[in-house]
Amino acid sequence: MDLAAKSGSIEILEIGQHLGKKCTKESLYCIMSGHLETFKWVIERYPLFLKEMINVDWFLKHASNKKCTSAMLAFVMSSFIAAKINNVTEENPKMINFNLAMETAIYQNRLDNVEMIVEMANQYGYIFKPTLLSNIHLNPRPTPDKVDIFMYLCRDGGYTKYFGKNVEVYMDAFRDFLYCGLSEPAEMVYSILQGMCGSNKMARDMYLKENIIDLAVRDISTCKIILQHYSIKELLLVYNRIGFQFNRAIDDYNNLELIQFLYDTFNDHYKLEVWPDTEICSPKVFKYLVEKNLINGDTYKGKSNAYFLFCGAGLEAVVWLHNNGIVDCDNQSYQNILQQKNLNKDILTFIQFNCYITKQE
Repeated sequence: MDLAAKSGSIEILEIGQHLGKKCTKESLYCIMSGHLETFKWVIERYPLFLKEMINVDWFLKHASNKKCTSAMLAFVMSSFIAAKINNVTEENPKMINFNLAMETAIYQNRLDNVEMIVEMANQYGYIFKPTLLSNIHLNPRPTPDKVDIFMYLCRDGGYTKYFGKNVEVYMDAFRDFLYCGLSEPAEMVYSILQGMCGSNKMARDMYLKENIIDLAVRDISTCKIILQHYSIKELLLVYNRIGFQFNRAIDDYNNLELIQFLYDTFNDHYKLEVWPDTEICSPKVFKYLVEKNLINGDTYKGKSNAYFLFCGAGLEAVVWLHNNGIVDCDNQSYQNILQQKNLNKDILTFIQFNCYITKQE
């Protein structure tokens, strides 16, 4: 009978019932496979199963999966509550833990479940423990779906209802949102920190320090948050790593849009230069830096940079570099390229037929 329930076969259940067979509480697990009608069939005939379920939180956690819609989960939760309503007290371990249900929904990136749980908790007068912020920005890193959940909870009941007033928790979230380039929640968290301070200048001096600015300037949208609170001149007085971040955008991120933004924003106030050890692995970035006279293209010709250019670029980049006379590959660099794992066959063919292999000095 339990196997029939788990497979969602009401017909077999009815045949089994006619033959005197009985279900056990394991038949309730059918909801974990999305069989709502089967679940209804079971609890209608075995209503005590809901009252006798000891670990309701475990059951709900496993029922919260992709096969179970928010409407299904709402029915299951309301069924448990209705079955246990006469036994619910603050000390009763059988009480549904809405906080745990919310944590599960957040972890699974289920905004639909979050909305349902909030509505049901309000209906039954449940007050959440304000500890949910870490579930949004930690384990794993915040995602766009978690941002939607965060913004929904902020709008629903104000930040203190779900997240509390611990400044360190908000600072951890602020750092993580900036690290992931998520400007909307980062801006919301900073506005909360401002409100706690009661002074915009005090909040800026306390929270927008070098380590925070370091994270923010790695993305255009988060960098703009900093520039809302500092003028460029003010920022350069307290932050001396713009040159480092500019070269990092070239070397680590290969992000042309960020490079252009940093140059256009700061170059009139701070002379930006490309450092000698900065590697350029994109033809678009290379072309932009040449156009801005930040590098001399001729210095990149020859063998010294060929290996790095080939390894860091795709076929399109290699073609551009070759056609513009930037890459001639020496024998040693060529051997290094051949030894690379997962070498693109198109790049290998292009090198063999088009690149002049110079004699090693």
